[in-house]
Amino acid sequence: MRSADLPADPAPFLARAQPPLSLAATVLAVFALAAAGFVPLNIAWLRDMRESRVVLLGSGDRLSVLVLAGDSRLLIATGDDPIAFGNALERQRRPTQRRLDLAFVAGAGDDVLVPAAVAADPGVRLLAALVPFAQAPDHTVLRGLPALSAPRRIILGDGVVVTLEPIPAADDEVAAWRAIVERNDARIVILSDGSAAGRFSPPPASGLLVIAGGKPLEAWGEAPTIALAHADKAITPRKLRDAAAGGASVPRYDVRVHPGDSVAVRFVESGIALPQDATIALGAAPVAPHEAP
Repeated sequence: MRSADLPADPAPFLARAQPPLSLAATVLAVFALAAAGFVPLNIAWLRDMRESRVVLLGSGDRLSVLVLAGDSRLLIATGDDPIAFGNALERQRRPTQRRLDLAFVAGAGDDVLVPAAVAADPGVRLLAALVPFAQAPDHTVLRGLPALSAPRRIILGDGVVVTLEPIPAADDEVAAWRAIVERNDARIVILSDGSAAGRFSPPPASGLLVIAGGKPLEAWGEAPTIALAHADKAITPRKLRDAAAGGASVPRYDVRVHPGDSVAVRFVESGIALPQDATIALGAAPVAPHEAP
């Protein structure tokens, strides 16, 4: 057709000459574009999830702990605020990586609310209680849950080893537990409560002491470390600095985890890397200000 033969309004002719894509072709094109962008993102997620670290999860008045090591994920859950816990945990999960291989729960009273939420999580593969519950929980998902009766050593990926030590309730003493997370020569000690420190044998030297419950400074006095992590709102940076100025012994670094927050402590070649916003309680900072052996 010569240009002189074109109609005055060529729109109908062009529409017939170039028919629109079918619905199936359009959907396929959109899917291909989405997949092209999602694959690199998923690879980045996988790489991030395999970085060995211990993540402290603000769970209300207590701390839960997520251990990521290679392809393995171990969770210790306790606390009275399942919404805050859920928000903190979601920051560490990815849409294609919802799995939690091992989940250990503990608590009494309102502190079983977070364990109940974990028990209902479809991503949990194996669930157990760190210590027997003092009384039958009101939540049916926790009833009849198997509990640890002796220490357990769990080998995860990337050379990370977790040792769980339960102490059941006896006489006037409540149940207590301790977890020690190790990789090479780096070590993190996690205690159920500060008042339980004296009930365990002295722990090996560690770079970070984590108190899941109350009285964190009491535990630190039993086994001083360079850094202390907790959820106690009564321990403020100013109080620690005032105590240090008065000659009291306090941890060099203080890591407070707020409800709903997640704070990652990474394993590095020289030890552990504390979060950049860790409070320096003492005036003199070490040479490597955010690494502890």
